[in-house]
Amino acid sequence: MIGSGKNALLSALAIESNILMGFNVIALMDLKKSAMEAESISDEVNDVINGRSKTFPVFPFSFDKLDNLQEKGSAYLVLALEADDYKTHDGLIEKLTSTRFNMSIIPPLRGLPLLGTEVTPIFRHEVLHMRVRNNLGRKGSRLAKRIFDLIGSSILLTIFSPIFLYFSWKIRSDGGPAFFAQKRMGKGGKQFSCYKFRSMRTDAETVLKQLLASDARLRQEWEEEQKLKEDPRITAIGQFLRKFSIDELPQLWNVFKGDMSLVGPRPVMREELKRYGYSQFYYLETSPGITGLWQISGRNDLSYETRVHLDAWYVRNWSIWYDITILFKTIRVVITRDGAY
Repeated sequence: MIGSGKNALLSALAIESNILMGFNVIALMDLKKSAMEAESISDEVNDVINGRSKTFPVFPFSFDKLDNLQEKGSAYLVLALEADDYKTHDGLIEKLTSTRFNMSIIPPLRGLPLLGTEVTPIFRHEVLHMRVRNNLGRKGSRLAKRIFDLIGSSILLTIFSPIFLYFSWKIRSDGGPAFFAQKRMGKGGKQFSCYKFRSMRTDAETVLKQLLASDARLRQEWEEEQKLKEDPRITAIGQFLRKFSIDELPQLWNVFKGDMSLVGPRPVMREELKRYGYSQFYYLETSPGITGLWQISGRNDLSYETRVHLDAWYVRNWSIWYDITILFKTIRVVITRDGAY
């Protein structure tokens, strides 16, 4: 991989994470001239990668090195430069494409809808025209998603009705209500009551205030993640409900009513939305979901920033087939309890 900046790092990690591509990144090649400069870059790169449990060797760029890799059978190149590199290394792409190497290019573009992007060359000009579209911005796509939600929630409400009855009775044994409703932000900024089986003590809010006031570590954890990994407010039956995500089954009623979707961004409270930054736009463009890309990618083990990134990626690249895939992967995540607490 030619490049050693942020674009190269993200590209290398993405390629390594997708085994279906069949690629193994063996090295990054830095465009700086001297080996000493490349070595200093190498240390910086390794620090970033080690945070993701991956290290790649970094070499100074040279065509001789590429020839050596070609002789060893490592003939595929990925050009992943930073925007400024294209200015300072004008002509590099032309030189590389004129060689016998197979090559692909990953431009430093972030935030684009990738699914359905069409690339068109313009005759006689060195201009590449990329046509992008946001599928959820199309009326037909939104209608298909709503129909899918209606059919899916109706079937699941019928199937899980015995579970609803049993846990409603079980939860009421402590004298409190079976269900818990809390305001969440919906599509277009409209608030709605998000339903769950009650998994906490009836005095949960009072206990939380006391905990945050008396324990600085818990207060910091709450401010960063808006949840506690070891939450003393959760009841015994609540632990079981949360472990298998059963506490979220009542949200099927939210889906049926149109407040939520089977798949979508994680439902958040109004005060959380400011942490989304510009990604608020993506969150408010569709209904929040019972499950989503964040849930099948690590759930509570993910940082808040990563969850926001995955929510935005999902909205930009939505398709009905992604929804179906996420639902099936959710079954595995629930059974294995990955990232659940």
